Amino acid sequence: MDYLVRSGALLGYPELVASLGESPAELIAEQGLPPAIFQNSELYLSYLNLARLLNSSARRCARDDFGALLGAYQGLEVTGALASMLCLQSTMARALEMIQRHVDFHARGVLITAEKENAELVLSMNFAFVRQVDCDQLAQLSLGLLHRILTQLYGDVLAPLRVELRQARPASESGCIQLFGQNILYEQAYDRLRYPANLLLKPVKVQLELRERLSRIWRLDRGEALGLSLSQQVERAVVALLPTGDCNLNNVAHIVDLHPRVLQEHLKARGQSFSQILMSAREQLAREHLLRSDVSMTELAIHLGYSEVAVFSRNFKKWTGFSPLQWRKRHQS
Repeated sequence: MDYLVRSGALLGYPELVASLGESPAELIAEQGLPPAIFQNSELYLSYLNLARLLNSSARRCARDDFGALLGAYQGLEVTGALASMLCLQSTMARALEMIQRHVDFHARGVLITAEKENAELVLSMNFAFVRQVDCDQLAQLSLGLLHRILTQLYGDVLAPLRVELRQARPASESGCIQLFGQNILYEQAYDRLRYPANLLLKPVKVQLELRERLSRIWRLDRGEALGLSLSQQVERAVVALLPTGDCNLNNVAHIVDLHPRVLQEHLKARGQSFSQILMSAREQLAREHLLRSDVSMTELAIHLGYSEVAVFSRNFKKWTGFSPLQWRKRHQS
């Protein structure tokens, strides 16, 4: 079984590698990854291959803080259409919960846990495949991305009280210091960030300029010079929101900046409907995860917005002629 992650995780990779004097095309080719991962942020790729790519890039570029350097390129932009919804959350706690639910489905193989220890909020990151591949660079990138997202949502300077990393101190540490600050401990038991616990109570205050930019860039994507069509925008929004439990016409319409009724009218004029796009997205996601991951039927049904596994199973059989378990068995054999 594979652990999956969206290709959006490589945002900024070509620019960083080129700035360090190496060829991003050569590096991804060595890992068997297609050039399309730089054009479409919604492709799924193997998490292990991502970790290996980061490791090989760190060696080739002679920067063992490569993951942190890449993390500095990233932020809410990586979350695609979800970014607009995160900006609307009332508190940092609600935004963090939405991020966790999104990651559970779209970044299978990584678990973000949030705990309170005395007056501190402790955000830990655990990789299910840590015994299969070196995750040092991936941990730098992932913690860096989470920190950048929280900082953008907070809308002001947000320095971690402390950053703990399992890895040894890198020879080139400047990328980590620039990203996290000076309070970094190495050779720790966990990969985690520590903030004041009251961060969860703070309101989300994304700067207006950033909100407007986030609303624009996910619709353009990296491979769509003319921008995504309305139906593609709706599909991206549906895919982003399904695992959060907040996927409905009103929220999707808000993300694409249309009144729900106006959105329905535009789709109808194109011979489409919101329910059709929702059904299509559910089917595509179900096929992808049944084929490439070990997700349980209950978990998959919940992530796809079904309250009952039986309803999901019936719908899947209508789409494919097989139950989810039968389909998985046939296509994985």
